[in-house]
Amino acid sequence: MNKQLVLYLISAVFSLTVAAVNTEKVITQDQLEISAGHFEVDISNNYFTAENNILIVQGPLRITADKAMYTDKKDVITLYDNIIMLYKKLKINCNHLIYNRKIDSITAYDQLFVTYNDFFIQADQLTYDMKKNEVFFAGPTVIRRGKNVIKSKDIIFDVNNQKLLSKEKTRAVLDEVK
Repeated sequence: MNKQLVLYLISAVFSLTVAAVNTEKVITQDQLEISAGHFEVDISNNYFTAENNILIVQGPLRITADKAMYTDKKDVITLYDNIIMLYKKLKINCNHLIYNRKIDSITAYDQLFVTYNDFFIQADQLTYDMKKNEVFFAGPTVIRRGKNVIKSKDIIFDVNNQKLLSKEKTRAVLDEVK
């Protein structure tokens, strides 16, 4: 039996109990808190699944979903259905999201819709490198801001520098600035 997993699960149960009592608790960037209506733990294979009203909190990251699976071997959380992820000014809605904690990366797809400030973005898939603060939108991508629309394929959004880059054919329809 993996002692780390058992200690992690005891810690998770304890943190869920504490979270229920102390809703003002602050989760640091290194801590991960998962709460759900139902947990199922597979101790021999070192993973668990969670269902019903899932909330994941790690520093400024907040994710809600209907189902989640976690394996400590890869330190990856895979979430399914009705996902809303909030991280700083970025909001992701989708039905499939993979959060790789080892490399601080998020991959999202399946009915993907993203908002960032007053931008609305639709794409087939995104990969968010949280360390570089860059979002790669794969496949046909539409970015809207007011009446302005940019359509392209495979767009990189450099969040720090507020720049979009596309090496593919791009179409932009820009409304007059007033």
